[in-house]
Amino acid sequence: MWATVSDAEWYVCGSAATPPLSESDEKARIIPKTVMSLEECLEYIKEDEYVEVTPKSMRMRKVLLDHLERKRATK
Repeated sequence: MWATVSDAEWYVCGSAATPPLSESDEKARIIPKTVMSLEECLEYIKEDEYVEVTPKSMRMRKVLLDHLERKRATK
């Protein structure tokens, strides 16, 4: 399911060295995406999120994309 986006910060342009994988990392499972209808998305989102609908896809997004602006808005 969706993790709270405010918990993780992503740096798209930066690259980092890949650490060596341990045996426990190889056994980690990735949870497949959850397909939700428009009504389910609207019930699921919080007040600081919105649903973006295009002809090809549907996304749940934060209203304030910058994590610093989100922190300032919560104060």
